[in-house]
Amino acid sequence: MSDQVLRSKLIKLAQQKPELREHLLPLLRQASGEDFIRTSSYAAWTSGNAKVWGKARISGEARIFGEAKVYDKAVVAHRASVYGNAKVFGSALVAGHAQIYEDAVVEGNAVVDSRAKVFGNAKVYGKARISDDAKISGSAQVYGKAFIVGDAVILGGIWDGSEGEISSGTWLAPGKRKPGTD
Repeated sequence: MSDQVLRSKLIKLAQQKPELREHLLPLLRQASGEDFIRTSSYAAWTSGNAKVWGKARISGEARIFGEAKVYDKAVVAHRASVYGNAKVFGSALVAGHAQIYEDAVVEGNAVVDSRAKVFGNAKVYGKARISDDAKISGSAQVYGKAFIVGDAVILGGIWDGSEGEISSGTWLAPGKRKPGTD
């Protein structure tokens, strides 16, 4: 069987069995050296002036649009969205129904998943993890081993993980809740 025939059969299998795509697409891309997989993972798409390059990839039903950029080895998967002027790079992972938008940045080994949102001028980097319905916005910087989950809302400040898990409340900065919120 020629390489081209094998490649065609693997692509057809990925179309027929969506649950296998996350395993098949990286193999196809690595074997072919082509960029088509990262921007055409069947339901995943880019539009506008959005760019995906380097070894970055999008898969599942992920959407990259507006002026957004995804590069290096970053992965945007499932039904996640990156749009506006947002950037995702390094080895960052954005998955689930997460949204990265406006001028937000997610980089390094950071993970943003579930229904979490990062927006405004917020920056998430290092090994930080943002999950569930958490929101990071404003000029907040979340990095290190920070773990923001639940319905926590971070509006500003620099968070390095020394605060422990933050799972609720609206926060202006570490140790400073927004008045009137719990």
